[in-house]
Amino acid sequence: MGRARIPIQRIENKSSRQVTFSKRRKGLMNKAHALATLCDAQIAIIVFSITGKLYEFSSSDMSYILSRYGKDRTHSDLALAKYVPNESVYEVNVMQDEITSLRTACRRMMGKELGGLSSKELLQIQEQITEAIISVKDKKEELLREQLKNSELQEEKMMLENKALRKQVEELQQNLMLQNAERCSMERDMISIKSITELRQNLTLKDAEPCPMEREWISIKSFTELRQNMTLQNAEPCPMEGAGFL
Repeated sequence: MGRARIPIQRIENKSSRQVTFSKRRKGLMNKAHALATLCDAQIAIIVFSITGKLYEFSSSDMSYILSRYGKDRTHSDLALAKYVPNESVYEVNVMQDEITSLRTACRRMMGKELGGLSSKELLQIQEQITEAIISVKDKKEELLREQLKNSELQEEKMMLENKALRKQVEELQQNLMLQNAERCSMERDMISIKSITELRQNLTLKDAEPCPMEREWISIKSFTELRQNMTLQNAEPCPMEGAGFL
């Protein structure tokens, strides 16, 4: 098995990053030296580390290679500056021609500027219009089917919501009926308790109060006892009378 490929991304660990930089820098210099030796190429490499330290390699004089690079780069920039405007003009002309062709095709699709066209070109335009109409109809039918499907789903959802609401209303009605039944039962119980209490109070009052015959009998008895006491008092002489008699 070969070595695993190392992902090309920034190494977060500082020490690992420094070790990797040192190894790969040496490898780069060795590869450049081998390329210059094998192919007789002029190579210059300039590397600045993260700490700002300069590392360089050149197969010959570094100044000569850099001056040659500057001259070639200047000529390349001038050539590019001369080439780009012409290329831009060409692209603009091509785009203008395409815009003109598209406008003409649109007008012909609307039935305008058909003069000078052959029967074959007219047939092609007719076929394009027919295909466009069919595509529009298909798209319209597709949209209508989607709207119908959405409407059915919405209707089904509303029916489910109505069913759930109806069930909640029925449950509330049942709860209210149960509460009313319990309240009526409690009221009946309270009325029964109140009636029993009042009946007991009335019976107690009746038991406490004597009947008219009892009151009359008590009055006669009291009057009789009073008469007896008075008779006894009249029969017995008083102490003063007894003393005078003696």
